[in-house]
Amino acid sequence: MTEKELISASDAVLTAAAQKGDKAAQSVLLDRYESLVKVIARSFSVAGIDKDDVAQTARIALLNAIMTYDPEKGAEFKTYATVCIKNRALDTVKSARRTLDNELSRDGTESEPEDDKDATVFPSPEEIYLQKEAETALYDALRTLLGQRDFDVLMLYIAGMSYKEISEKIGITAKKVDNTLYSAKKKVSSLIRTLKG
Repeated sequence: MTEKELISASDAVLTAAAQKGDKAAQSVLLDRYESLVKVIARSFSVAGIDKDDVAQTARIALLNAIMTYDPEKGAEFKTYATVCIKNRALDTVKSARRTLDNELSRDGTESEPEDDKDATVFPSPEEIYLQKEAETALYDALRTLLGQRDFDVLMLYIAGMSYKEISEKIGITAKKVDNTLYSAKKKVSSLIRTLKG
């Protein structure tokens, strides 16, 4: 599609193209819904929580919505994206609030009884859910950073497959697997350095 066709295309056409790897279609949708991301992020920003963190999480949710949207389920993309963004923003705020509450309680005068310090602590169902959400957000961010094929190569490598096995599964040469992994590691390292500031 030309740039003019992309800009005038419907959300359904753009999501279908983005899901097939069309980065230009994905970019148009991200631009089209940036104002929605900002509005939702602002509405979920509360005292003590960085609104930029909420906005970034909302953008990741929008990207995930683009890649998972199914028009056959009956909802318009805007409706689906709004729900995805609000849910992810709410989870981010809840998680940040919990962290703040934990920090405040540690600064308080109450201390744990001596007997409880060695007790094994199992995560609550809510903590497990939040951890899975964080993993999903990480994978979504990596997929966006690397592109689908490079992401697949990295995931197969992490799963313990050899270069030869990956090359056979993906349909590229072992040398291309090596180059892809080298590039992916550089991009991820750069992202981590950026995040650490």
